[in-house]
Amino acid sequence: MKKLLKALPLILFSAIIAFSFNGEDPRTNISPNTKVFICVSEGAYAYHYKKNCRGLGNCKHEIKEVTLEEAFKKGKKKLCGWED
Repeated sequence: MKKLLKALPLILFSAIIAFSFNGEDPRTNISPNTKVFICVSEGAYAYHYKKNCRGLGNCKHEIKEVTLEEAFKKGKKKLCGWED
């Protein structure tokens, strides 16, 4: 019984997290129509909120403004590490 009482807060916390997740990125919670910037390169994997983001500094190809939905379709499914 004591072990159960010790584990109860962890169980409750886990349940709250599991039920509150709606499939969207909890840090951003942005619309698929939000404009973002991507580097048009096969090696690029992230999207950026700002055109002058430090992460786009390495882009040797075109930097393009697209919707978040378009960025995901092009394989840019992660927010740049400099912006999260």
